Amino acid sequence: MTNALLSRMEVLAIENLSISGVQTKRRRLGRSLADASLGELRRQITSKAADRGVTLVTVDRFYPSSKTCSTCGSVKAKLDLRVRVYECDTCELVLDRDRNAALNVAREGTRLLEHGSAHGPELQHLAGLRPETQNADPRQRKTTGAHTSVAAVA
Repeated sequence: MTNALLSRMEVLAIENLSISGVQTKRRRLGRSLADASLGELRRQITSKAADRGVTLVTVDRFYPSSKTCSTCGSVKAKLDLRVRVYECDTCELVLDRDRNAALNVAREGTRLLEHGSAHGPELQHLAGLRPETQNADPRQRKTTGAHTSVAAVA
């Protein structure tokens, strides 16, 4: 699958989802995701894209790709995972939830490319976090254990 994707594409946008978080919270979905080996798929795509000169754009996990309308851009406050069809309250779009998210990831990947190199550290703050959708908790978390490490992105 990775060879087929990368042979047809010059630019590929993927979403940086926390698969391990989903696997622990949703038992049934977690098993399906583990069977799909999405982590290995991403590893292969990343490796092969670099070898073949394909530009790989990673959209941040906090970008609301499923909650955003791919037509008008309105963002829903909440959308349960069991809702598989996206219905926009503003423009009345009705579309499969995954297709809607894929269109949004493609659009966000294009936006990131327009701002410069999608891999450069200068875009770390732009990766899917538009000012109107920033909702990540910026507080540092205390960690327990023998070793504590801090990583900074310039």
